[in-house]
Amino acid sequence: MFGNCEKLREANRHVVESRQRVADLEARATELARSGDLTEEATMLLDEFRVTLRYMERHREFILRDHARGS
Repeated sequence: MFGNCEKLREANRHVVESRQRVADLEARATELARSGDLTEEATMLLDEFRVTLRYMERHREFILRDHARGS
């Protein structure tokens, strides 16, 4: 059970950090577009980070379910 608490803390930290990273990348992509620079690569990278964030959130949900069951 205590292992799940640590896993949950780590998963929460990863989600928070990833959300911040996505927000930073969104701001950078907006800045690039505003200045007339190419944004294709930045947008593709941003999409990859968003997908990764969704996987992290899903993984955290699995940990939460296990934690709630007392596993």
